[in-house]
Amino acid sequence: MIRRLVFAVLAVSIPFIIASAAEVVEIRSFNDNARSGPVVDELELDEIFYLERYGGSADYYLSSGSVGDTLCVVFEPLAPCSIYFADLNWFSSGSVQAFIWEYSDEAAELFPLGQGPDRETTSVSPLGEVLAGPINVDADPGVYFHNLINQGDLPDSAIWREDRSLFVVGFVKTSDDGLPQPFADDVSHLRFSYTWFCGPWLEPEHNWGCYSSDIENGTVIEMMLRVGVSYPFGTPPIISDMSQIPNTAVIDRDFVVTASIEDDNGWNGDIATLRVLNDNGDTLSFTMTDDDEDSYFEGIFSGADIGMTVGSSLTYWIEAIDDDGAPNDNFFNKLSFEIVEFVNTDVPLLIVDDGLRIRRDVLRNYLTNSNKAQGVDYAWWNVDDNKGISSYEVNSGSWDKIFVLGWDGDTVPTREYGDDPYSAFIEDGGSFFFADMDYFYHHGENMEPTFSNGDFAYDFLGLAGGFNDVEINPDSVFYGLQDDMISEAFLDTPYRIYPLHFSGNWTDGVISNENALTFFYTAEFEMGSAVRIDNLGSGNKSMYFAFDITSSAVDDSIEVDGEWAHFYGPSDQFTTLMDSVFEYFEIEFVNGIDYNSETLPASIELSQNFPNPFNPSTSISFGIPHTQNVRLEVFNIHGQKVVSLLDGKMNAGEHTVSFKPGNISSGIYFYTLEAGDFKQTMKMLFVK
Repeated sequence: MIRRLVFAVLAVSIPFIIASAAEVVEIRSFNDNARSGPVVDELELDEIFYLERYGGSADYYLSSGSVGDTLCVVFEPLAPCSIYFADLNWFSSGSVQAFIWEYSDEAAELFPLGQGPDRETTSVSPLGEVLAGPINVDADPGVYFHNLINQGDLPDSAIWREDRSLFVVGFVKTSDDGLPQPFADDVSHLRFSYTWFCGPWLEPEHNWGCYSSDIENGTVIEMMLRVGVSYPFGTPPIISDMSQIPNTAVIDRDFVVTASIEDDNGWNGDIATLRVLNDNGDTLSFTMTDDDEDSYFEGIFSGADIGMTVGSSLTYWIEAIDDDGAPNDNFFNKLSFEIVEFVNTDVPLLIVDDGLRIRRDVLRNYLTNSNKAQGVDYAWWNVDDNKGISSYEVNSGSWDKIFVLGWDGDTVPTREYGDDPYSAFIEDGGSFFFADMDYFYHHGENMEPTFSNGDFAYDFLGLAGGFNDVEINPDSVFYGLQDDMISEAFLDTPYRIYPLHFSGNWTDGVISNENALTFFYTAEFEMGSAVRIDNLGSGNKSMYFAFDITSSAVDDSIEVDGEWAHFYGPSDQFTTLMDSVFEYFEIEFVNGIDYNSETLPASIELSQNFPNPFNPSTSISFGIPHTQNVRLEVFNIHGQKVVSLLDGKMNAGEHTVSFKPGNISSGIYFYTLEAGDFKQTMKMLFVK
């Protein structure tokens, strides 16, 4: 079960029972740039290196039951090493007992890489002989990477590993309140996990598996746990921070991969090679270089080198060998991207969904159903689905306006720019709208950041400074300015977010520079919360909201037979605000015409039906990346098929099917989409 802090879950599978009370809870990202620690001179140790499975950014905290629940991570050293300590990044306080174990022989036989199966699907435990523990620990969320295991907790102050055999580090909960909860990173793009879970661990009837319950299709996480080791006999090159190439619609270009590659003896005669696997099964090789000698290497290949076409998928990884002949690679952490296609780029507006997640329904419903916005000609780019966005996509269409909306998005920089997706577009005369309540937090800004000429936030958003992540009341309210075309409607009746039970109440404060106007304020702290520049130099404009405008939503949730069906749409305030924003940016309204331009989906996508609840009919939308056979069926709560809406070959792209129930009773129904190996079920509510 996945529960997000933003809204309750809409998409569900046909009900099933989860044997242990585990859930993933989404949080704002937590930056982590640490890869290797300093030399611990006072202990006369070699340089300390971190073994870690997470990718560097905390997206979730992990909940589970209580006493006896076990969370652990399987590690593999690069060479013979000494284990000195383990650190864990905590979200909440609580008590645990920490351990270090051998990786069990039974697990090694079935899962030789340490990557576990879906949650609670194997009776085989990863835990072998206890090497250290139990160690009583009080989790401290106030310390970034709090010690889970100290050097003094270990036999002889260290544990020696003679070879590269796997070992396990983790903890067992000792209190009955479900606490503490560790942070975790979303690694869904990898489709495997080394983070295992079981509870209670000592009872054989409880099965093991990864914390993630659907590794193939669902959210996959790695616990933010790291182990400090030293390599007294040396180590092969250490590869980390490999960059993700986003899906792209532009083939005729250079593709750049960067990564940190370090050798304990310095880079002298060592070799780093970028490997790229194409659709034909060919692996191409490109030499990586470090021209400025900062240990960050760069590998470049062109679309012409690979022979890419729309629909192509490319996988890449790095192999390195040092001057002693010791090899290493990150093949099991390889990344991939796809060549996608904009169906129509001849539109005036590009909307970039940079982490809206379930709140995208609020914006989409506004665009579809607002009297003014219905039929607005726009293209949509989903950053999560497409693994980012580059300047190539931003500058590939005829649009002269870009709207970026999200929560904790990372595509808009605060400081240096030039390599970002948007700055060249704005400098060429494009207008830019941006709304994200965690803009400062994501980029690691201090509590009261200041900006100056040369910073993206200053030059393009009009920010001289601000206040990072100020907590305000759940019924957060924002007041407008008199005679202001955008915000005057909220001069006396404030714009309200989280008016119901939605969790999350973060906002940033803004201080405008001499070129900008602050046009929304909070009552609680009398600080600015939105800023705009009416002329960036070429008649183009920019606007930034430091709060989540899409959370001004209508909750149409209904309880049926003791079960809640959650549905959200735009509030009247959101509609009023966005109507004014569209008029400010001079976006032409074409009522009744739908020119929406999408990229071909990178994967199969099934959307929540709309409207929902519905009567007399509703629409079900889905997208497929390739022409294939598709089946779409509706079932009642007893699992009986009500109707087959589709069963046949469909072309690649976005499709919408209408469902008009006819003579059936009110209640919850489920619709299932099947296409090849893909199968997903979602819930809808018919109300007479």
